[in-house]
Order: sequence, then structure tokens, then C-alpha cells
Amino acid sequence: MTTPTSAPVPSTSPTDLLFNAEKLDQAINSAALNFVDRLGRARHTWSGLEAQVDLEATAQRSQIQSAANLVLGQAGYAPPVLYAAGLPMTTQTQTVDYSGNTYAPKPSALPFTTGSTFDPTKFRLIQGISGGDLAEVGAAALIGTASGMSAQGTFDLLLANGGTRNKIINGNFAVSQSAQTGTITLGPNQYGPHDMWRAGAGGCVYTFFSNGIDTVVTIESGTLVQVIEPLLIQGANYCISWAGSSRLQTGGGTSAASPYLPAYTAPGASGIGVEFGPGSLTLVQFEPGPAPTPFERRLYPIELALCQRYACQGGDTPNAFVLIAQANTTTQAFGHIAFPQPMRTPPTFTAAAGAFRLGGEVVGALVPVSITRFGVLVSFAPMGSFTPGDAVLITQSVNPNGPIWNAKAGL
Repeated sequence: MTTPTSAPVPSTSPTDLLFNAEKLDQAINSAALNFVDRLGRARHTWSGLEAQVDLEATAQRSQIQSAANLVLGQAGYAPPVLYAAGLPMTTQTQTVDYSGNTYAPKPSALPFTTGSTFDPTKFRLIQGISGGDLAEVGAAALIGTASGMSAQGTFDLLLANGGTRNKIINGNFAVSQSAQTGTITLGPNQYGPHDMWRAGAGGCVYTFFSNGIDTVVTIESGTLVQVIEPLLIQGANYCISWAGSSRLQTGGGTSAASPYLPAYTAPGASGIGVEFGPGSLTLVQFEPGPAPTPFERRLYPIELALCQRYACQGGDTPNAFVLIAQANTTTQAFGHIAFPQPMRTPPTFTAAAGAFRLGGEVVGALVPVSITRFGVLVSFAPMGSFTPGDAVLITQSVNPNGPIWNAKAGL
């Protein structure tokens, strides 16, 4: 080894140049961790730097693992052990480390003993997913849902179904435009006061009460039915779920408790009927997927608007506005009633006879002239006479007996 001079930095001595070349070779290629420079100071070799980085990384990993173990412990989990064959899994708080991730046994799989191959169907990932993992294509499958589907699968279903998972409308019976009370007695296939629900072929008798959010019906005899419009049904397997003791009528005199997975059949032109027998019933859900999920609560105005696609009414209360018309002769006026929502088809329109209030006057019944999905053109006559060209304001009578008009386009 060349002996350097003690000249200050920077040295121009050829001897120091040779010495530095030898030390550079030692710093880059030596397996030693340190070397001494020309001025007697200890320096890390490349191997020494690598060793220092490894040491720091090991310390950081240890700190991270300690913090993770602390979090796991606070969550009730035991510190993870390295996965190996023959580990007895007896509680859901045990954890194992496999491929850098931490897993806990699924409660439904307990108890079991680990095999030589890691079985992902028996474990759930509880620590180890990073933001980078989630950014990868298809990474939503790393996250499970209560139904057992991946998050991506759930997103796909939401997108495919317009964000409306439950195909049942008014599944909690909260919408009741006619607001009837007491025991409800319906004839065969007759619609009742709770929107979208009608009696089965044998009629239905039921009572109901509200808990403030949901309405629970108790079917005493017969059946209640909702028919789901064909355009709401996409090609997929479905799950039907509900709360209460009522049983789903599955055909041929058989019935089922909640949840029920029907064999998929393409809906006919009349849709798919969901029919329930005697017992309590609420929170009815018909959704795509292999298992039930929590009841989908839509905002009341949205649920009401969905119901009004099939049935709506107007002039429900004393002095309620009905329409503005124009008299074209002394004996006839025409006006238009706009439906609150475009209806499924041009509806059946009915109106109460007489007893309409017009500034104290009474006019005749509304007679439909032209009906579309969006509204109805009506005519009516006065008890006395009109002045042609005048506007005519029609309101409800002082003592109404139900709504002035109904429009129905149910299935």
C-alpha cells in the first residue's frame, strides 16, 4: 500500500493520487465495512453502506411491526406468527404472517389446522393492503363485502343496475298515497293503500303499524303481491330477503323463509311476481347477487316518485288545487292535469263525480278527453254557465270523500 503525504487538501502529489486510487478500489470492491482515508479518518466502504441501509431497514420494519402488533392487540388480535403447516386455528383473534401480509382465520372456518399450502378461503386479510395495491387494476377484489362478493363485483352490480340495487319498490311499506287506516280487506288482485302492493288471486286481509321509519304489515289471510316490471330485471341470479314471519310463496303450494335464491328465469311481458303469505312482513328486497345485503333505504321523495310511475292521485285534501282550465263555451271548459311523474303506460284515469269548488260554485265531473303517460286533458261543465275565454280555477270540495282523481298504470 502506498504511503501518502500529509499535504493539505487538495494535494497535487502523484503519491497521494496513487494512494487515493488504491483507496477508491478498496471502497468499491472490498468486503470490509470500513477503510481509512489519506487523513486518517474512518470511512464506510460500499459494503459498509449496504450493511448500514439493511440495518436501518430492519430497524424500521421492526418498528412498523411493533406498531402493527400494537394496533392488532388493541383490536383484540394476537401478534402474528409465521405461517407454517400444523398451526391449530381455534379462535378468530389468532393471526398469521404470510407473504408479508397479516391474516386472521374466518369465524366460519374455525376450528382447523393449517396445511402445507396457505388456504385463502379460510383466512381474511386484516393488514397488508397499501394504497399502491388498491391502485392496481382489479385490486378491489382485495376487499370483501358482507355478501362474500368482492368490492369490484359490488361496484359492477351497482353500475349495471343504475345504482338501484333493490328491485322492490316500497319494500318497507312507507309510501301510502291513499292514507287509509284500520284493517285492509282487498278483493282478488286489488291494489291496496300501500303503493305497489296488491292482493293475490285469493284476495288479502291485513293490518299494519308504523315504527316511525318503516311500516310492518301483518297478513291475516290471503297473500300480498308485488310485480316487478320486466325492464328492471337484468340477466343475473337474484336473492329475495325480508323481515318478518311471512313466507314467500314459491309455487306449487310450497313456501320459503328469508332469504331465498330463486332459479333465474327471464321475465315475461308481465314481469316477475313476489308473493307473501300470512305473517308479519317488511323490508322486502329483491336484488342481484348470491346473498342478502342490508335493506336499501332510498330517500322518501325518491321512493314516492318510483311509486308514482305506477299510481298517483290529486285533490286529496279540502281546498287542494286541482287544475286551471279555460272556458271555451258557456257550458264547457278544458284543462290539463300533469302527472307528478311520467307513468309506466297511459293510465286508467278516474275522477269523482261533481262537488268541485269554484269560488263557491259547484261544477260537474272531470271527463277525460285525452290521456298520455304525462297527463290528461279533461273537460267539465258548470252547474250554471261559464263566460267563454275565462280562466277557471278548480279546487277540492270542502268535504272531500277521497281524492278528486286517480291515475293507475300498475302491473
